[in-house]
Amino acid sequence: MISYRDFKKILTEIESKIDYKYPKDHPKDNPKRNFKNVWSYSLECWCHYFDVPPEAQVFIINWGNKKQVKSFSKSTWLEWNPKKERDLLGREKEVYGYFYHFLQENFFYKNNMEMKSIIIILLLSFIATAIGYFLYFQSSKNKETKKTHDKVYNNSNLTHEKTKESLILVINERKYNNISHLKTQRKITHNDSEIIYRATESMWTGLPNKIPSQLNECFSSPNQFQVPKGEESEYDIYMIKIELDELDKGFKAEADQLARIDAFRSLPDLSRNITVSDRLKVSAYKNTGVYKR
Repeated sequence: MISYRDFKKILTEIESKIDYKYPKDHPKDNPKRNFKNVWSYSLECWCHYFDVPPEAQVFIINWGNKKQVKSFSKSTWLEWNPKKERDLLGREKEVYGYFYHFLQENFFYKNNMEMKSIIIILLLSFIATAIGYFLYFQSSKNKETKKTHDKVYNNSNLTHEKTKESLILVINERKYNNISHLKTQRKITHNDSEIIYRATESMWTGLPNKIPSQLNECFSSPNQFQVPKGEESEYDIYMIKIELDELDKGFKAEADQLARIDAFRSLPDLSRNITVSDRLKVSAYKNTGVYKR
């Protein structure tokens, strides 16, 4: 549980980050310091501060930047802002609403904090981050339930023969230093799937008989793309060919990042035969129809 004192410290730290990214000294010269940019960046700051996993960050930031969520948050922020009115003598004065007084008495005054517009945005984005995190877990839970249901259904429907699919991953040599272990064990573990996701540069999916001949050639030894001993480069690659029981939609070219991450995490359950190429030149996959991870 975070104390008021700790929370105050966190707010101050994130406020400093925002002030650094969008300086406030000359607001007229810095049009980027507006609600839209400050709101989006504050969502990122909250996610980073609480060490939210990457896939959850993507979900929270996308959800928090939805038109309805951002519009509601902005209207709440504007509701807090004092309104300028003129009295009977034409003198300008600020009028404070209920929301302003409520926060002043129940939060700012109790915690000995200065009432700032930027802090209101941070409080609202903190609430949005918490709600987004909850929705992310609900969404993940529903996905797991659906995946389990589909698996049970597919296993019970034995009259339909499954068509095997092939997945080829282009792995950056520098980002995956355990390739020899993968060659030996010939299977992907849950620990491997996370590392392989981060190391993958490009990929290809399709029926085994549709694999481009140049990609197929990369798995024969020797082949024209094999790196000669003593001529290794930091740009070299490996290819992993995986036979899948079923093709997760997350491996398709048009899949979004969340679906892609989920698909890689499912590799230990979906993959069967695995073949790892020798160390290859980067030209091995040029003009073969692969697409970016």
